[in-house]
Amino acid sequence: MEEKTYKGVWFLPNEPTKKIHGTLTINGKKYFHLDLVGTLPGRHELNKSIDIILGYTSDGTKFTLLDNNISNYRFSSPGFSTVSFSPSKIISGCHFSTRSDLQFKNISLKIKSLDNWLGIFGFKPISIDSNKPGSIAISYDLPKKIEFEFSDTIRGEFNFFVHTKLNNAVEEMKIIQTSSTSLFTDSYLSFSEWLDIIFAFQSFLALAFFDYPEIEEVSSTINKSTEEDEQQSEIKILLRTKNISENKNDFLFTYLDIQNKESIIFKNWFSLFNNIKPVIGGLIQSFSRDNKVQEFNFLNTAQCVETLHRRLRKNNILKKEEFDKKIKKIIRSVSESDQDWLKEKLLYSNEPTLFNRLCDVISELPHSLKVKLFENEIEFAKSIKDTRNYYTHYSKNLQKKALKGVELFKATERLKVLLVTFLLKELKILDEKSEQEFLLRAGRLFYYTYMGFS
Repeated sequence: MEEKTYKGVWFLPNEPTKKIHGTLTINGKKYFHLDLVGTLPGRHELNKSIDIILGYTSDGTKFTLLDNNISNYRFSSPGFSTVSFSPSKIISGCHFSTRSDLQFKNISLKIKSLDNWLGIFGFKPISIDSNKPGSIAISYDLPKKIEFEFSDTIRGEFNFFVHTKLNNAVEEMKIIQTSSTSLFTDSYLSFSEWLDIIFAFQSFLALAFFDYPEIEEVSSTINKSTEEDEQQSEIKILLRTKNISENKNDFLFTYLDIQNKESIIFKNWFSLFNNIKPVIGGLIQSFSRDNKVQEFNFLNTAQCVETLHRRLRKNNILKKEEFDKKIKKIIRSVSESDQDWLKEKLLYSNEPTLFNRLCDVISELPHSLKVKLFENEIEFAKSIKDTRNYYTHYSKNLQKKALKGVELFKATERLKVLLVTFLLKELKILDEKSEQEFLLRAGRLFYYTYMGFS
């Protein structure tokens, strides 16, 4: 997306008469910048933040800038002050003076590659009449919207749109189908609640994409009151991100694989998501193009596997009554002066180790996938345990056992496969019937994890 600039006047919600001239620069979703000639009321310090800044641009567009960090401040005498802000979110089309005003009943998302994931198109087979050389008939019917339930309180729709393009000389014609996702609630939700819902939906698609699903556009329809009546108006919401994904054609599963049971799967996912949100955040981060330090990426992904098992599987070795009885017996066997120290050391001794958790997760994978991922499951789990311990504590005795370089990268990729496959089985998207198709698709998406295995 090309860089756009908007000249206008800017002010604080509680100081609407003290307007400052300035320019808002928007470079796709990577870069938002507001440069003011003058200063807004109040103190200005680097790395400080102003919650909300409002503005009017020269074409009359209203802007609401949120979470505005001061990135530059200059004062010269004689002369004038300048201050620069880096907002994290931008809303165009309306002014919101307070956070409590930011409430919506709906949100619409345009997500890159969603059309391909849905796999539903209105094009009919091209008709060529052999009796009329050069005659080609192209038929297209816009697909009907798809309704679903995302949770007990959130409804959704997949909507389809069509656009035609003709060049000036009419030598070429294009019919372009696009799609969007709309989510609705009966009651108003805050902006932060909607951001959580967007992340939940985006995270579901991450399981299918095995990648970061880029949100290209966010919008909402709000009610505006006029002197005559109440009208609906669309606002655009820009969320800053550095993660720009490629257009995808290969997926671990598509909408057609869950068609007719999508509401059940979505609702199960939404319920599961709230329990494993830390895991999903780590998984999304592992797909980021900004992960420069492989060791940190590995530690993050290993922790995700550990947390996933902790939240969804048995988190104790012995029953609580049996463990408490054993601990009391052990504590009584040492001197009173050592008891507090021993209690602390034994505090988490009834929880499975990382090695045990990895073995449990691996045991739930389809056998045909395990054959492709591991030469030896036990040795893989041991290497992950040793590597995690080394990069956490940097103990010299583990240095030779720790994975490095390409082997560390491949191990991290395999952990990501563990995470995604485990979740797909948990959601009943992956079962015995779909296993072979899953493996065919996985062969294209898990290229790096399969290197070196037959």
